[in-house]
Amino acid sequence: DYHCFHFPCSGTLVSSTMVPGKLYSVNPIVVQHERVNVFTENVRCISIFDSPEFGQVAFIAVGATIIGSINNYVEPGTAFN
Repeated sequence: DYHCFHFPCSGTLVSSTMVPGKLYSVNPIVVQHERVNVFTENVRCISIFDSPEFGQVAFIAVGATIIGSINNYVEPGTAFN
């Protein structure tokens, strides 16, 4: 299994903020459940970066059951492709 994420376009990381939360499953059955909002209740990492193609972009990684952690190895100020 490959559980890594890549930014969707090139740019320079401005900031990265961890948002604490739960670790619900991202299984479609759970995602569609009316009492659980996985995308606002799970652990998240919000990365803001400047992209030459799109301007300022927000990328939000969402943690889940079993995966359990989000590790961002890019420091603010780092350019990437």
